[in-house]
Amino acid sequence: MLSECLTTGCFIGCSTASSLWNSVQKRFIDNIKAHLLKCNIKLSDLEALASDKDIWRTVCDTGLRSFVNGWITTSEE
Repeated sequence: MLSECLTTGCFIGCSTASSLWNSVQKRFIDNIKAHLLKCNIKLSDLEALASDKDIWRTVCDTGLRSFVNGWITTSEE
């Protein structure tokens, strides 16, 4: 009974299970984009930055530092 409910997606009122998965996937992707923007990483440059590990590591490190500094500044105010 429960497996039928999960496969059809009826437990949330979705018409199909795939629409449930698409909404979860969309929220995940939106969450990733939001975190990248908070770390000052441009989405348009993402593929080029990620192709080189050293550059990607540097961009992530500086982005994370700017995010934490902004968070600390906001919490102090």
